[in-house]
Amino acid sequence: MILFTIRKNSSDLLIRASFVITILFVLVVFLFADVEVNNLHSFRITFSNFSIAADSLLLQFGFIFPFIAILGFSKTFIELLDSSSLIFSKPISRTEFILKNTLGVFLLTFLYCICTCSLFLILFLIKGSAIPYQFILALSFLPLGILALYSLIIFLSLTFESYAVTVFVTFLYLAVIHPVLINPEMAKVVFSIENLDYIKKIKILKYILPNVSEGISVMKDVFRGAFEVQIIFEVLLSLVPVQILSVYLLRKKEF
Repeated sequence: MILFTIRKNSSDLLIRASFVITILFVLVVFLFADVEVNNLHSFRITFSNFSIAADSLLLQFGFIFPFIAILGFSKTFIELLDSSSLIFSKPISRTEFILKNTLGVFLLTFLYCICTCSLFLILFLIKGSAIPYQFILALSFLPLGILALYSLIIFLSLTFESYAVTVFVTFLYLAVIHPVLINPEMAKVVFSIENLDYIKKIKILKYILPNVSEGISVMKDVFRGAFEVQIIFEVLLSLVPVQILSVYLLRKKEF
């Protein structure tokens, strides 16, 4: 099931596009840009008309790949649900399906990170005066954020059974709902909620839904040297309730 998940997702055009875009970007930098490495954290890629700083590049990775992941991984999981009668005709439990599917996506993202880090490492070795190890290390934490994001995608896909709705609600969650969960006082501004009981209920959701933004922002923390190991455990623990709910929803479905 793990290898099947990796093959299924890696065959998606959007997921493949993320690999191709990364390779093309590094190739363009190698051919047409100068790379200036200042220290373990900082470097600047300079083209003729503009330049890109290390923190800006990391920010782009923290935005573009999750964006592609939402569109690509949602599509492939919905397709898996459509063919689930064939999948569950084999000796595989619902729990095993959810866990191995999640692990497969995590390993695929991890493979992407290994390739990306290797490409940048080669680039810095050839064109840079030093290697910004902190940037390379920060990139390697991308799979943690995608793991949290994919756990949410599974839950929403099982809830709505619609690709369009899953994508819409995922973006809505990241842009509006999750910031409110982190800071419930924002509910007064975003939803004009003054009732303290509603705000308390919103706080409860924080412990049910995965901590996606924290998982993705780990990259920034590592890059800045402000990383704490406990954040990894907090993100992983936040996946447990939504994984249990996903297994429950899958067990209720008839195939």
